[in-house]
Amino acid sequence: MWLECMGKRLYSSEGKLTGVIYGCRDVTERREYEEKLRYLSLHDSLTGVFNRTYFEQQMQNLAVENYTSIGMIICDVDGLKLVNDNLGHDAGDELIIATAEVLKRCIRKEDILARIGGDEFAILLTDTDRNTLDNICCRIQSCVEEYNSLNPRNTLSISVGSAASETPVNMKELFKEADNCMYREKLERKQSIWSRLKKFNENYGVKRTNFRKLCGQPGRFSSTNGKSSKTAAGKNC
Repeated sequence: MWLECMGKRLYSSEGKLTGVIYGCRDVTERREYEEKLRYLSLHDSLTGVFNRTYFEQQMQNLAVENYTSIGMIICDVDGLKLVNDNLGHDAGDELIIATAEVLKRCIRKEDILARIGGDEFAILLTDTDRNTLDNICCRIQSCVEEYNSLNPRNTLSISVGSAASETPVNMKELFKEADNCMYREKLERKQSIWSRLKKFNENYGVKRTNFRKLCGQPGRFSSTNGKSSKTAAGKNC
């Protein structure tokens, strides 16, 4: 219970303190509503993980404090548009929720997981090194395989990219490096994505699907043109 209390001092005609009057009221409902609003402002309503607003706040905090040994992982759910268009948004939401649950199982307690877009998640890691980052990325793919073995009808596919730095680095550049790494993997895994789309077609009888439009675009990937970087891109498991 939350109480809001106010008091007033009582004085005699001579100016001496003679007593105090207190009044209290129950503000529990208002406080709970305020806490709910604060929670919703920083969390994704579908998955319960942090949202982009909170994630960007933490990136700014780390940039100001000049943290070292920072890692970033970007994950993108493959083929979500196909699922939404042909099976409905409820099926797509199931994949998004499943992705969040898989990622939560793979990260450390202190790591920050956020849904930063419709099909995109990001993980911010402090006090980490390249080896730890690679192990988490491999763990994610292992958990995806485990999920798919239990859910063969509605399988999950996630493209993962990562970047790490052991020196103070521009957080936006670190994000861009991990994002580009994720899109490189998405392009390399294009054949497996096509196979997954074909499986959806066989399982659900999807017709008239423009597969080339759905998975043939490279997205936001851009080459680093061979230039050196303070960050290190992830390796395949």
